[in-house]
Amino acid sequence: MRQLVLATGRFMQPFTLPAKVAPVGYTSPDRRGILAIDDGLVRYKLRGKFQDRLIKGNQHDDSLRSTASPGSARSARPEWVEKF
Repeated sequence: MRQLVLATGRFMQPFTLPAKVAPVGYTSPDRRGILAIDDGLVRYKLRGKFQDRLIKGNQHDDSLRSTASPGSARSARPEWVEKF
């Protein structure tokens, strides 16, 4: 995964998330973490290290994925999700 720092125009050091993890956005308000789906909602540090499990279980996976997918029929998304 590569992340562009808009202030500098440079990319941060790339990293790889586990294959089953699907990033959906950045944490708010400071965007110092990455939100992802992995059997629920999890948070990773910007360098790709696992930080915390916010929601356990996959009952929310479909609704979280629909908020992050382009062209989704669902227009509203949780306010804590910053789209990539």
